[in-house]
Amino acid sequence: ANCGIEIENVGLNRIYPPAKTRSAFDEVTAAGNTRSKLRDEAEAYRIEAENDTLAKRAEILASAETYEKQVVATVKAESRYFESIYAQYLENPQTVLMALYTSALSEAMRDLKENKFVLGSSGKGRKQLWLKLNPETRKPGEAAKSQEEK
Repeated sequence: ANCGIEIENVGLNRIYPPAKTRSAFDEVTAAGNTRSKLRDEAEAYRIEAENDTLAKRAEILASAETYEKQVVATVKAESRYFESIYAQYLENPQTVLMALYTSALSEAMRDLKENKFVLGSSGKGRKQLWLKLNPETRKPGEAAKSQEEK
């Protein structure tokens, strides 16, 4: 303020709380430090949880998208197969029905390893059953295993 006063030295006396209450002041300081530490830990946990959630969300969406593509591709393939079978059926129904029947019977009998029995329903007349069983040729190791099992 240019009033002719000059300050040469500033001395601050440190003020301490009374000895009887010093522990209470220390507890307040410790509580403030604990509060800051816990707040930082909570913020770190929040960020980690958000990142984990976003990663899981992306994984679920990617899995769902893949599943959708697989299902759509399967349905399209089955549709094309059905349309081709239907076109053939329109040309010659008996042949297609016999081919489908043979295919279904072959699939049903393919995985059976035991004796195969087919029981007919009661009725008149002579019944015939033709099973075309073409077992796959066994590899040398598989033939030895089947002999041991018997």
